[in-house]
Amino acid sequence: ILENALDACRVDKNKDKHRVSFGVSGENDHVVFTVLDNGIGMDQETREKVFSLFFSSKGTEGTGLGLFISNKIVQEHKGQVEVNSTPNVGTRFTVRIPRLQEKAEEAA
Repeated sequence: ILENALDACRVDKNKDKHRVSFGVSGENDHVVFTVLDNGIGMDQETREKVFSLFFSSKGTEGTGLGLFISNKIVQEHKGQVEVNSTPNVGTRFTVRIPRLQEKAEEAA
């Protein structure tokens, strides 16, 4: 996810300066990881496909495995990934993973 944020800024030629931030915080029962960039952003169609196997918006530079695998890892830990993005503005990925797996299993 962090590498994709860097790539989104690298290919964005419309801005003079780019920013990628990574944060970790806690909520009641979750650890929350946030990756925010001001790169190229994604349209709705791309956001809907972003976790699909072999989907890439990077052309020949992408394999379409990174976000698919990232999402599967988070799901295996009973977590979830949320993506908010606006074309030409940037993207925010938020990953929430339960602090205790027993609580996540009880909730399911």
